[in-house]
Amino acid sequence: MKPVHFLAFVLALAVAGTQISSARSTYRPIALKQFKLEKNAAANKAGCQFCHVNAFGGAGWNGFGQALKDQLASSSGVPQALFDLLKKNADSDKDGYSDVLEVVAGTLPGDAKSKPSAKAADLEAKLKKMGGVSAFKP
Repeated sequence: MKPVHFLAFVLALAVAGTQISSARSTYRPIALKQFKLEKNAAANKAGCQFCHVNAFGGAGWNGFGQALKDQLASSSGVPQALFDLLKKNADSDKDGYSDVLEVVAGTLPGDAKSKPSAKAADLEAKLKKMGGVSAFKP
């Protein structure tokens, strides 16, 4: 590879990496904190897959991400949109667990392969003990 082409390639990677880390540093920490998942190993390992198909973000929204994207149009910021989305009690990935129950379980609400090992009734009891969906209010 010619030095000029190599330099252009490195610069392109740097710009792409900055865009990915910029989005990651904006939305992901908000969701992890609001969903009380900062210490959840699976949630942290998942990267951007709460909303994206790809662990590093970018093109391709999963069901939860698309619903969040739609919710952002009528909410006042990301934290409120996340809360409003959970209040809808939807099942974005159609795996039999509502998004809010997946958040309680620490699984990915946009990935049907990531579903809670606990029964829905047990997760509902845990959510109730937490104060209901209001536990995730910004």
